[in-house]
Amino acid sequence: MVVSSWSPPPLGVFKINTDATIDVAKMRTGIGIIARDSSGAVMASSAQMVRVNYELQIAEAIAILRGVQFALEAGSFVPRKTNMVAHCLTKEGLLSESDVFWFEEVPQCASPTVLGDCPNSL
Repeated sequence: MVVSSWSPPPLGVFKINTDATIDVAKMRTGIGIIARDSSGAVMASSAQMVRVNYELQIAEAIAILRGVQFALEAGSFVPRKTNMVAHCLTKEGLLSESDVFWFEEVPQCASPTVLGDCPNSL
């Protein structure tokens, strides 16, 4: 059995993970973004909500675009099973009325996963 988990970027590089989730009933798309360094330390994270009900592939593409914008403004794609922190942030995005940003931390829902990925990261 192959077990996948988050893997850190090379030394001196930040890795940005993104994810999207859809709430069809409320016509909302939640977007999660997290940036971590080679030790797994959280540099920044964001949960965003878009008031449109996209197809999942379009929502994922928008999440990637927002991740690139996030990287450009602040200074790699992996499957969801290795990207659970970003997925947690999508859920926060669905609950938000506006974009939310955290610096050097993540919301409480994501802390266990970040600590599981890299125990010294928070």
